[in-house]
Amino acid sequence: MSNLTTQIKNVLDDTIAQHITPGAVVGVFKNGQKTIIPAGSFTYEPDSPSVTNKTIYDVASITKSVAAGLLALKAIEEQKISPNTKLTSVLPDFTGTHHDEVTVHHLLTYTVISDIQTSTAELSKQGGEALIETLKKTALKSPPGTEFAYINTPVIMLTLLLETVYESNFYDLVQQKIFKPLHMNSSTFFTSKLSDEHIPPTENVDGQNIHKIVHDESARAMQQDGYQTGHAGMFSTVDDLLNVCEMIVNNGTFNNSQFLQPELIKKMTTNQLDAIGRRSGLGWEMDDSFFRGLYKNPNIIGKTGFTGCSITINPTNQSSLVILSNAKYPDRSTTRDQIIKFRLKLLKTCGVI
Repeated sequence: MSNLTTQIKNVLDDTIAQHITPGAVVGVFKNGQKTIIPAGSFTYEPDSPSVTNKTIYDVASITKSVAAGLLALKAIEEQKISPNTKLTSVLPDFTGTHHDEVTVHHLLTYTVISDIQTSTAELSKQGGEALIETLKKTALKSPPGTEFAYINTPVIMLTLLLETVYESNFYDLVQQKIFKPLHMNSSTFFTSKLSDEHIPPTENVDGQNIHKIVHDESARAMQQDGYQTGHAGMFSTVDDLLNVCEMIVNNGTFNNSQFLQPELIKKMTTNQLDAIGRRSGLGWEMDDSFFRGLYKNPNIIGKTGFTGCSITINPTNQSSLVILSNAKYPDRSTTRDQIIKFRLKLLKTCGVI
């Protein structure tokens, strides 16, 4: 066992002993090589299955960057859209105030803030159809591009836009244009046919495990009403997500093929929000106070997921870290600060920051 593997295992064992998560898989891409370390179990029960390299987790909002974000960038590369494409030129039924000013660039940088009076999770209790119809009619709080807020609604809009320009459903598009070329063979939005031994539960609610269904309430409601959405719902493995990292640090190249052109990689890894004093790449979060509150590194991009997952990429030293866990199991007592400290310790241990 290498020194790095031992150090990662020690961090994982300590984290599991503190009941921050029952198990996790950590992956590092560094010096052109992958290192993957599993630890712990699916739950805290004594007979719970052990986590393995192949364990599939609900990655929550990582879906936004890896599925919706990369698909949007592919659409730009294929000239289906441009960063300046207007939302209403594709979806004219979005009629709220300022909707006619919204561009793809705004959607990919979370500078579109719908003035809904509740969360998407709360609104989705009325059903996915009601959520969509509310978004279509609701004004923005401010003109697009003037304020940053990390919320679900821009990606819901983006998903509808992408389905329309491609004339295909979102999940099929992601499978064809993202999962297949990046060899993400275990990644899926469809888990019903997978073995229970492959996927840990994400939470226990009223005595019932949320298992093999999307944890995010609004994504679940939308799926039940026949919508496909890019803000949550993707299940994946560390190995698959490390392929995404490898592609990005190699300037868009994966498996000797150009997946994305270097100029689009640059937009992903360069701050797009200097004008308003915030930080976001195109489709990816950067070292913004919300995303990386406990440390500062202007070169970092990444994405976090509520379930306890994260992907962090440092293009400068060509290294990356993926953490997949079900830290919200059995309940939400594990705090965001605990997860951030766990991630920070691993980032330092692995030399990503």
